[in-house]
Amino acid sequence: FTGHEGMSDVAIAVSRLGLLPNAVWAVPQLVSSARGRSAQNPVLFQTSPLGARVHLLHTSHLQDMGQGSSEIYHLMSHDGGVTWGEPTKVTARGMDRRGMFLR
Repeated sequence: FTGHEGMSDVAIAVSRLGLLPNAVWAVPQLVSSARGRSAQNPVLFQTSPLGARVHLLHTSHLQDMGQGSSEIYHLMSHDGGVTWGEPTKVTARGMDRRGMFLR
């Protein structure tokens, strides 16, 4: 993530590593941020054989309120992380209350 921990300028940024033999990192792109909230603890994972479908989970808590106010958000990419959908709050039973944490 990028920004100052606990402040609303903390956001989730993603960069992709190019293919070998000339692998270079792409310019990071901001994929999740919200005014008045601090995005934290990003977790990436792939669910398709060739890596086209990538999921990103992260917590987001109110500025200066700490993890006790955190909620979990989910984003998905269908093109290996080139583009991303909008962050959506995870509302699955048991994960829909404040104070949830990811590691």
